[in-house]
Amino acid sequence: MKYQQPVGGAADDPYVTGNPATDTEGSIPSGEAIEHPMREIINAITSAGLTPSAADLTQLGQAIATIVANAITSHASAGDPHSNYVNSVNVPTDAEAQAGTSTTVRAWSAYKVKLAVQALVQAATESVAGIAKVATQSQTGTGTDDATIVTPLKLISYLNSALIGRSQTWQDVTASRGLGVTYTNSSGRPILVTVWVSQTTNTGVSTLTVDGTPVSSFRFESNYAGSETIPMTAIVSNGGTYSVNNLGTLIGWSEFR
Repeated sequence: MKYQQPVGGAADDPYVTGNPATDTEGSIPSGEAIEHPMREIINAITSAGLTPSAADLTQLGQAIATIVANAITSHASAGDPHSNYVNSVNVPTDAEAQAGTSTTVRAWSAYKVKLAVQALVQAATESVAGIAKVATQSQTGTGTDDATIVTPLKLISYLNSALIGRSQTWQDVTASRGLGVTYTNSSGRPILVTVWVSQTTNTGVSTLTVDGTPVSSFRFESNYAGSETIPMTAIVSNGGTYSVNNLGTLIGWSEFR
């Protein structure tokens, strides 16, 4: 439809409202300016299958809604599941969104999309591929959670803290150790302790005690001609205490830590 300017005006001239009080002359509309909009509206109403009625002033709105709905139906029937058209009156149910089998063009809210995605995502198991949570260092160390995944870093950190031999070496700590003194393993991991004690005269038992429990000992005999030296060895857990009673002479104290 073309714009119809006032009679005697140039193309696209605006209409002026007359005002006798100010001696302003009003614009004179042409017949086309009145007829053409009505023809355009009538064409829209009839193209939607409606019959123009002077008693119904909502027909233009009805016609627009019908034309849009027909276009959506036509587009959907063409088999395009990715249509950008929106059918505001055809929203999928929760079950339909989760099933994901309907090819009907629907209006999807963010919530419906979330339901559809959640239905596709599943937890990983030994037989099913899916998503899984990464285990914390605590979960890795506890070893009871069978639904999380352990990363190489978490695994090596746990092994380093739980096993003897990884990144550990024998260290001579004789100068900082003494008999009859209790020590605590604060290295963060288990250690191996070996102690040598010598005796030449007294009879008795030299004992290596861990966490209050005797775990290795050596008995001196007074009638033995010469000195006696035998190593005592024990594993001490992280945080554990260890000591050798004050009997004889400390010859050497080594720790694998």
